[in-house]
Amino acid sequence: HYIRAMFCDSMELEGANWVDDLPDEFEKRRGYSLLPYLPFVLKKVGHMGNPVDEDYGTVFCDTVSEEIKRVGLDLYKTRIELFKERFLDTFNDWCHRNNVKSRMQAYGRGLHPLEASMEIDIPEAETWLSGDLGKSYPDLGLNGRAPRMSNKYVSSGAVLAGKRIISCEEITNTNIVFIASLETIKIAGDQTNISGINHSILHGFNYSPPDAPFPGWVRYGTYFNERNTWWPYFPKWAEYKTRISYLLQNATPRANIAILQPLTDLWLKHGPQRDPFPQKWYPDYQNNLWEAINQNGGGCDYVSEKIIKNSIFRDGRMSYNGRSYDALFLPGIETLDIDTAKSLTEFAKEGGKIIFIGVKPFKSPDFINGNENDAAVKKITEDLMKNKNVVLYPAPEGEVINWYKKMQDELGLKPFVRFVKTNKFLNQSAYLIGGAPMFFITNTSLSEHISVKAEFQADEKLSSWIWNPETGKKYLYPGLNGRNNELQLEIPRAASLMIIFEDNSKGEVYKPISIQGQGKELSGSWSLNLKYINGQESSFVIGSLADFPDSEQAKTFAGEIIYEKRFESDDKEFSCLDLGIVHGVSELIINGETIGSKWYGEHVYDIGSSVKKGENIIRIKITTIIGNYIKSLKDNPVSKTWTRRNEYRPLGISGPVRVI
Repeated sequence: HYIRAMFCDSMELEGANWVDDLPDEFEKRRGYSLLPYLPFVLKKVGHMGNPVDEDYGTVFCDTVSEEIKRVGLDLYKTRIELFKERFLDTFNDWCHRNNVKSRMQAYGRGLHPLEASMEIDIPEAETWLSGDLGKSYPDLGLNGRAPRMSNKYVSSGAVLAGKRIISCEEITNTNIVFIASLETIKIAGDQTNISGINHSILHGFNYSPPDAPFPGWVRYGTYFNERNTWWPYFPKWAEYKTRISYLLQNATPRANIAILQPLTDLWLKHGPQRDPFPQKWYPDYQNNLWEAINQNGGGCDYVSEKIIKNSIFRDGRMSYNGRSYDALFLPGIETLDIDTAKSLTEFAKEGGKIIFIGVKPFKSPDFINGNENDAAVKKITEDLMKNKNVVLYPAPEGEVINWYKKMQDELGLKPFVRFVKTNKFLNQSAYLIGGAPMFFITNTSLSEHISVKAEFQADEKLSSWIWNPETGKKYLYPGLNGRNNELQLEIPRAASLMIIFEDNSKGEVYKPISIQGQGKELSGSWSLNLKYINGQESSFVIGSLADFPDSEQAKTFAGEIIYEKRFESDDKEFSCLDLGIVHGVSELIINGETIGSKWYGEHVYDIGSSVKKGENIIRIKITTIIGNYIKSLKDNPVSKTWTRRNEYRPLGISGPVRVI
């Protein structure tokens, strides 16, 4: 009665590729013998089962090379089928016989990266924390993103199977274990939710016995520990994440586009990959297409050929188990099963949009009757191109966001929200909750404030509301020009918005704190009191906020920095205090009154009537990361393992601090 589920981590099967009756099963399922081809389809493998790139000696002509690749594809398909039947189904059956749910990261070699998650009660993905999050990142690839490619596979498979809970191994990391801030953790988590995840599991919460030397045991995880400096503020992140998760688990993600990922071509060209960390991908933008769709206000699910063949086509839409799409993307797909091609013909006849990106399918994956089936697929594709609903669109060259914006406009792909200007740090996912349109919108930059106009696909008669997931409070969010579905969004760095359209127009109006105007800078000297994590204290005065001591003692500090300053206030009323650039969690006290704390984004406080005429005393407590101190523990093996690649990080307030 107390165990919800049994869990299995991702399939890190190294080089496992065999079972005793594999040749017999191969011949039974594929219709020919594998044995003559074994010397050509079994490759040397290295770390995590990744194929070793080396010259095997013999060079074949193109025809023979293509045949060998198709045999290799058939071998991989056979392994997927056997692994499902003999492990996945067995695991599921065992769980259900014992009255618990199955929970699994159902990807990696040996499993279909999308369809396997459809079999699991609680499918799970994974998100990794890295030092490049929230900063400048490349247009293509996985760098700068917390979600792995497996996240979108898993979330797509889950919703296609009607799953409500989609879990995630979240905030795992191997390079910023001790320098991760709550702000960086929030950014990674927001990206996780955008990828379709709604239930976070902190695999990185490490067990450590009390007698283990400080900082204790750490293994592949963020330092979630009561010894961490920011641990007292951890509940703030947890409450935020809990409310987001509750909403998303009770909402239905919206998608107007289905994407057939070119897995067959990827496997033919490069072999199966190790999700969630593929070595190679095809095409080069494959990991970023879903991202660009969301960044342009749309929504999508990945589908497989099996999903397409089992879909219903009617009135211009492709429907499967309650999910429905009016457009199907085929990015870089050269190879298509004949029955899938026939299904595309049926979809096009029913008015559905089919968009081939970069190339049209021209062959089948079949080894038996390959030439005949290749010709059949090519003929079906050529006939499809005569339908006005079928388009061949150029593939992106480099940057994907604006390429997709152009395609979306040219092909009439209506988004759920249209941003006047896209931004690579601006992202969204659209939902329906109780029939009401709901949008989770994020700014995952650590430095950039995003101001953008947005037009939402929602009835103008509905009122727009902003729900604050930190506090649970709801506010009316007035629209522009009398239109409730047209909003001016102000999203500070590392911030997020939950916007919902309801048939209710009565409530408190949202009034964000404004930091516009010059205000009054609190320049000059500050008194500092440093409370070290090891119990020591020191005090000194700095001439300006930019003058934090550049000493070894200060560089390796971890703990609390108390900034104190006295300033005079005349008859002018001040409404807010802006701390400027802050490295850490801030807590503000004015004239002995605690105003509040900020753990991410702009550290702007509503000071209201707290500032009085005459002299005021301002105290700002900054709780730093623990990483600089851990790095200084030169003889500690845990420190040497996890901080050797880290630079010392800035601490405290850089400012400028202004009253406005």
